[in-house]
Amino acid sequence: MKKKSGFFPDVDGNIEWFVEPAAQTIDEASAEPIVEGMPAPAEQGGRSYLGTSLSPRRLRFFFSGLILLLAVLAGRAGELDLVNGETYRRQAEGNRLRVAPIAAERGVIYDRAGRLLARNIPDFTLTVTPADLPRDAATRSELIVRLAEIVGGMPVDIEKTLQRYPDRLASAIPIKERLEYDQAVRLDILSGNMPGVALAAGTKREYLLNAPETRD
Repeated sequence: MKKKSGFFPDVDGNIEWFVEPAAQTIDEASAEPIVEGMPAPAEQGGRSYLGTSLSPRRLRFFFSGLILLLAVLAGRAGELDLVNGETYRRQAEGNRLRVAPIAAERGVIYDRAGRLLARNIPDFTLTVTPADLPRDAATRSELIVRLAEIVGGMPVDIEKTLQRYPDRLASAIPIKERLEYDQAVRLDILSGNMPGVALAAGTKREYLLNAPETRD
């Protein structure tokens, strides 16, 4: 296809029209010209069309399922935040915070002659945090039996002490005070594999010169 593009005078002054061939792109595979703005020919045996491979019915099912999934997620989020939000916040605070009483240390006492009258000596206490104990009944019972064996007590006494406190209590409660040094060392070694069990180290007051010993 050719088109007239203008005129140009020759050497004798005569005006002649000249034509310019239109630029064409040839498909190397089919040796056919490609018209600009139209898609290239499809491969042999195929079809060339514009559109989607999903039918309207499948699209409706897809978007319906997507909307249903979003509605379920929104409902679950609302339940967690609006209905049970306060409960979960309290549990989170219990997991994050631990109340540990710290007793004030008292100094030593001397008489006017420089003799020692009262001093502090190490004191060890077995403590248990109910919220950190195993939830499985068999594992919990086995743990209590091991504790009773270490501190020289009875499992039923430990159970009675724990029953006086809520199961979700996140604070440590004393189970047995004034442990012997060897009991404290053994408990400190084994407590790493005993959830909810800890050794609390403190001091107790010792009065000399045959004075009675008391505990603060």
